[in-house]
Formats: sequence, C-alpha cells, structure tokens
Amino acid sequence: MESKTNSADSPGIALSYLNHSRRAEQSRIDRFLRHDWRSQRIAWVVCGAVLLAAMLGVFGHGPLSYATVSDGNALKVSYERFGRWKEPARLRVTLSGSQSSAGGTIWIDREYLLRMNLQRITPEPASSRLLADRVEYTFAVSSENESGGGAGRLQVDFAFSPSSRWLQQARVGVGSSSAVSFRQFIYP
Repeated sequence: MESKTNSADSPGIALSYLNHSRRAEQSRIDRFLRHDWRSQRIAWVVCGAVLLAAMLGVFGHGPLSYATVSDGNALKVSYERFGRWKEPARLRVTLSGSQSSAGGTIWIDREYLLRMNLQRITPEPASSRLLADRVEYTFAVSSENESGGGAGRLQVDFAFSPSSRWLQQARVGVGSSSAVSFRQFIYP
C-alpha cells in the first residue's frame, strides 16, 4: 500500500507554510513602513530647516540678511550678506570722528567693483581716483552729508547690481589708515 500525502491529508503542513509566508510578508511590510517613516521624518526636518532659514533671511530679507563690520574706530560698513544676481543691493559706509570732519576718502577693492556693477553713489563724490587695486572716492563734508549720519559723521550709500554669482569678497577702507573685509553670497 502506497501512502499519498496531499494537503488535505496534512493540514498542519499547509497551515505552517501559510503562517510562515504571512510572517515573511508582514516582515517585508514592516521594513518598508520603517524605511518610509524614516524618509518622511528626514523630509520634514529638511523642509523645516529650509523654512527656518528663509524666515531668518538666508534667501532674502530678515535678521541674518544684513551685517555690519567695523574697524573699531571711524569706519563702519553695513551690507547685505545674501543678494540676488542682477538685483539691487546696497552697501552703506559710515565715517565718524576726524575722518568725516575733514572730508572723507573711501576706497573699495577694484575687483569687487568689477563684479558688482556700481549703479549710484549717494551723496555723489567730489572726486574719484582709479588705482591698481582699488577705487578711491573723496567726499566733501556738507550739511546734507551730515544730515544722514548726524554731526561729525559722513554716511555714503553705494547701490549695486551684482554681475557675478556665488561668494564675493570685498575690502573697504578709509585713506591708508584702516580697512575692513567682508563676504557676500550672491544667489543665481
């Protein structure tokens, strides 16, 4: 007599195989869900970081967008840390004390001016001079100059339209006595 086994004769084997198959499928689903959950959390963190950076001014106007550097004496330069290519940007140079009372000579790195496309200077300089590594602007002190910065101060606004992208480095100085350096990031 021959014994034949089929699934009807051994229900335990079929149920065991079916349970094993279900467990394997559930394990695959669980791995997928864990991976999906992890990917979603990473995406939420990245979106939150981009939103926070935007609110703080990394992509436009905000508290991180503007900066000021000073030599600790008479020179102070206010600028935009982040700008847009071919969009208006501003650089404000303030001289105080003896530098402004006798008229001020402000110089800007020539390479920076070539990359930034100078549009306007307010107030207009009395004279300008092109040197090998910089451009010097001399301003006469008048009541209209001092009205922007107060008595004993000269405040000059340089309006630019950046013609280069990415990280830009600049130096601004007064006469030959002091200078400050700063960096700007220009978005494409």
